[in-house]
Amino acid sequence: MPTPGESAETDSSSPPGITDEYWQYITWGAMAAGAVAIVALVAVVFGLLSGTGTAGAADPEQTEEMVSSSVTEPGKAVETINVPVTEPVVLRSPRLGPTTRYHQDGTVVVVRVTMDICERHDGMLRASGSIRNDTALAQTFDYGIGVDLKRRGTGALLAHLEAAIGSVGPGETAEWNVETVSSRVVNIRCDVTDVTVTPIEES
Repeated sequence: MPTPGESAETDSSSPPGITDEYWQYITWGAMAAGAVAIVALVAVVFGLLSGTGTAGAADPEQTEEMVSSSVTEPGKAVETINVPVTEPVVLRSPRLGPTTRYHQDGTVVVVRVTMDICERHDGMLRASGSIRNDTALAQTFDYGIGVDLKRRGTGALLAHLEAAIGSVGPGETAEWNVETVSSRVVNIRCDVTDVTVTPIEES
């Protein structure tokens, strides 16, 4: 220990102080250890997620079995859809133009309805068209067609008329026509409101 008056000098035997270079080694070492820990954590999390996705995936054989069990055999589908019409069926607001399948009360009616003329001519209001029986079964039908004649623009009802068409066989087409007298000069619109399909019993 130095005596009073002597200058205090650093003892060469004391441990050296921490230099800047030593601190850099410590800092880089800590950063490297942290990076390794982050990589390890990401790997663990990714492994857990991958395991969950694999566990939740459906077995291909089970998936194929589920799909095949939900598909109806073609033969059974035809039997279910093509049920004979046994009593009159009324089709509301039928679609005009293409052949359309109407599912009603467990039966299917396949028909094509067209409207070719809708006019006022020589004091008469007139509408006409055709109806085709496109049933897949060998059934013959009587048809009743309801038509509303309305004033174009306002939609006011001028008359409700009905056409009766008898004995239309499978694949056959029949013409229908409705008309009424009108003393007024009006532009008209014709709407098919309903089609009644009545099966004809074979003798």
